[in-house]
Amino acid sequence: MIVTLEEAQTKLPQFIRQATAGEDVFIVSPAGGPTVKLVHVVANGSRLTQHPDLIGSTKVLDEQALTKPLPAEEWGGLAER
Repeated sequence: MIVTLEEAQTKLPQFIRQATAGEDVFIVSPAGGPTVKLVHVVANGSRLTQHPDLIGSTKVLDEQALTKPLPAEEWGGLAER
């Protein structure tokens, strides 16, 4: 389903229900090009769920690297001195 921005503003709850039911809902810009796709997010015990197209496409080598601060040498000129 393709809807305009104006339709999305007035009928967003309806479009969210449709996306939750599995329907593709695209919101087009005033210029007519697709801008946004509403996607149902499924909780699976983690805070975020991977998009099905991305599963298996990435490999995390250092899980802690996702949460620890970058070392000063990686900040370049932005590092506190």
